[in-house]
Amino acid sequence: MRQTRVDQVLPRPSTGSSATATRLRRRPIELACPERSDVHRSVPTRGPAAARTPRADEASFFADAQSKLSTENLALVRKLYDFTKKSADQVEWGTGKGHGSFNAKFAGVSQKSLYSVISDGSLDLNHGWLNDLPQSEKCRAVFLKELNKIPGLSIRTDSFRPRVSIETWGPVVDMFLAAVRRVISTGTEKLSVRSGASPVASGRTQWGPHLLGFGMCSGPGGSK
Repeated sequence: MRQTRVDQVLPRPSTGSSATATRLRRRPIELACPERSDVHRSVPTRGPAAARTPRADEASFFADAQSKLSTENLALVRKLYDFTKKSADQVEWGTGKGHGSFNAKFAGVSQKSLYSVISDGSLDLNHGWLNDLPQSEKCRAVFLKELNKIPGLSIRTDSFRPRVSIETWGPVVDMFLAAVRRVISTGTEKLSVRSGASPVASGRTQWGPHLLGFGMCSGPGGSK
């Protein structure tokens, strides 16, 4: 048993003949309350025991995509992934709830991803956060300009990361890839002018950590 202190309110007449109000005074009393053995507190778990959404990888991403997409649309996602795997400096896998994703990062454009592909076929156009490097603003402008040349796409400049369905981008995937190549070229040219360096012969930009803020990535799956 444990003792719980509460306040008992008792009336106390006011002094003075002209007073009509009644003042209240408090007197503590003790109540005996039984302990509850069946009540448990929920304490958030941290560290290795905490439940965490696993990060996707190529195998799990395409297994999930296959369960959600038609054969034709799955082939379109594969085409976009193959391009990303070949052209991007980093392919970062996402941890979205209920779906997988991959994010394409181009060192000459931004430290952040240029676009993201979801396992349901959606495409996120991440132009809104291209502002972290000196050349990023120019790349953002070129990306918007090239995207709005594509039939069926109308991307507002004040949008941040608009999401496009595969029914919209799928039929024009080649035009989208051409737009991405133009952005990559713009970033490479701007960075070459600033640094006085020549672009990498393969066409991929791999710049040192003093520019990127993270280690140089030689291919997909690199870490931040």
